Amino acid sequence: MRSAATIAAPSYYKDMSNIYLGVVWNQAFRALRDADRIIFCGYSFPDADMHIKYLLKRAQLNRDLEVRPLGVVLVNHYAGKSDHLASEEYRRFSRFLGEVDLLDTRLSFQDFTTNPRSVIERSI
Repeated sequence: MRSAATIAAPSYYKDMSNIYLGVVWNQAFRALRDADRIIFCGYSFPDADMHIKYLLKRAQLNRDLEVRPLGVVLVNHYAGKSDHLASEEYRRFSRFLGEVDLLDTRLSFQDFTTNPRSVIERSI
């Protein structure tokens, strides 16, 4: 039996008619809505990824932020990354997500993987 793969790369247009992708998308929405903290690893939040932005905003708006505030952690650094680029990414997340606890760890994914618990348990 052969299986097919579906890739939903960042783009302005995604074909969301695939029923399996729809199921995954709905499960992702519920997981994001119910999460206390979201950790972005190596994701720069590109403008073209409108579907992810819509998914995140929908999950953010469908939760009680006063009872369960959302925490967002960025693990997007790498050797040689400029402070300017890191600041731009932070502002992009901050502008879109608005009033959330947002922490830029300035860690690379490799640094994160050596001790993920230190990031997961860190207060925002």
